[in-house]
Amino acid sequence: MQLASAFVAGLLAFGPALSSVAQEPHFKLGPREGETSFGSAVGVFDDLDRDGVPEFGVSGLRRAAPPKAPEAFTRVYSGATGTPLREFAGELRAGDVGDFDGDGLGDPLLSGSVRSSATGQPLFQMAVSPNYGPIGDFDGDGLSDFLAGQAGVYIVSCAGDSATVGDFGIPGQAFVYASSIGLARVVTGPDVGGATGGFLGELGDVDRDGAADYLVGATTHHFAWSCLLTLGTNLVTAYSGRDGAPLWTWTAPLTASLALEDVNGDGIPDWAAGLAGQSVVQIRSGADGSVLAFTDDSDLPDPGSNVMGDTLERVPDLDGDRLGDLAVGLRQDPVWSGLPARTGRVRLVSSADATTLGALSGRLPGERYGASIASLPDLDGDGFAELLIGAPGPFGFSPGRAEVVSLRQVLRGRIATRAR
Repeated sequence: MQLASAFVAGLLAFGPALSSVAQEPHFKLGPREGETSFGSAVGVFDDLDRDGVPEFGVSGLRRAAPPKAPEAFTRVYSGATGTPLREFAGELRAGDVGDFDGDGLGDPLLSGSVRSSATGQPLFQMAVSPNYGPIGDFDGDGLSDFLAGQAGVYIVSCAGDSATVGDFGIPGQAFVYASSIGLARVVTGPDVGGATGGFLGELGDVDRDGAADYLVGATTHHFAWSCLLTLGTNLVTAYSGRDGAPLWTWTAPLTASLALEDVNGDGIPDWAAGLAGQSVVQIRSGADGSVLAFTDDSDLPDPGSNVMGDTLERVPDLDGDRLGDLAVGLRQDPVWSGLPARTGRVRLVSSADATTLGALSGRLPGERYGASIASLPDLDGDGFAELLIGAPGPFGFSPGRAEVVSLRQVLRGRIATRAR
């Protein structure tokens, strides 16, 4: 696919190939003066004010006087009223990874560390890494464990299908952290300047030993104004959370993964894989990683260019098959010459066969609606779960926004279970 080099502004928003609804948000959220990229990350928090309703958080950037870089922050809002409750330094990666300080409240993961939801103090720290996240519990203490990765190669700049590549002078690595002991093991790539650790992902307990398993890929991605490129072998290996043993390996340029229930009835939980460089989301077998079903952007204008698959979120059962389903972001970065600056959208997808159940669209061209998604419980009393969706716009250049929308508006008469 030929990738382009210019931001094309002022053109028409996304067309009608996939029907989507005009939603009226339950909460509309925006930045304060001096803030940008609001909605770059979103997540659900525990019930911090103990009113019986969980809260939610939205990340953004706060401008600083040169030469200082903008500072990331996360603002937490009341799930009941939508009013701000508190603020944390750092970008949100997960709003609740377990109660690390024993105060009865789940704590968030922000900018590489678990922070107390009550005080903001660091409780658990990982090595500084551009790539990190929770993977579930593999040490059996009831708290999330984590992966952090650092590829040995990176893209300095790119234009079209060419790139300037940098080399850290080290093999790529992935660091596996157990909440009970800290660093538990290290996955090291075979070659200096390799891309191992460039992709990390959750998998669920696919070997059924009671411990969450995980993915490490030899891939690093560059989503920039001028191109979308991938370096590395695209080799992805599934590892046992219990002992770190390799389970299976295959080749795929993954950008996201999400643990699912057993969708094919073989007794092993399955998972979703995002391939944003190809605008594809796959449902894969937990037994061997094979593809069970997939959805792509072939029904949209400019197929393959909608950046579908680096934002995946679990949602309750929407189609009545008693399996949780997916929300998938198509943030449609306006980075390619000759393509319109579209709004972005969120597609709801069946976990059983990857069919589309509904869609939501953004409002403004170029706002990257769907760049971040979080599933919330029913907040407005209509009996359906909500989605918190971020639209941060171009990185560092747009104020951004976020909104909370009921899934009832998206489904419009489809079979749907009540929010759980």
